[in-house]
Amino acid sequence: MSKPKKLDLEAHIALCEGYCQLWARLFNFFADGFENRRITGEDEARFFGAVTEAARTEFRLAYFLGEGFPIGDKILGFLGECISLSHIHGMSEGEFAKFQHDWHVIFIALNKCLGRLMEKRPLPKDARRKKAKEQEKPASAA
Repeated sequence: MSKPKKLDLEAHIALCEGYCQLWARLFNFFADGFENRRITGEDEARFFGAVTEAARTEFRLAYFLGEGFPIGDKILGFLGECISLSHIHGMSEGEFAKFQHDWHVIFIALNKCLGRLMEKRPLPKDARRKKAKEQEKPASAA
């Protein structure tokens, strides 16, 4: 079996951006709580699909980003709590608040990871020239 092909930077960024979007979609299932809401089998199936996709994509992120993706364990721990919408609905107010807090902590960490990747993009030629000129100026000219 040959080694998998490494993704380039733009592919890493796209993968991470897509995961941020998936993570936001996951939040929509429970963002407003469950008061006056009936959970249907269709809701549970869509939620299960989103959680499954999140777990599979986490593996891809962890594989391709390696040490640049230090939150995999937090994500998997959170997804382990996503047993079903009915389970989340049955959480106490405190448990539910912590559940939402944990989602937000991961969302921020995902965006931080995305920001680090975007920072690795090479500067456009004009920006590189400007930066080089600024570095050439003597310190006394500033």
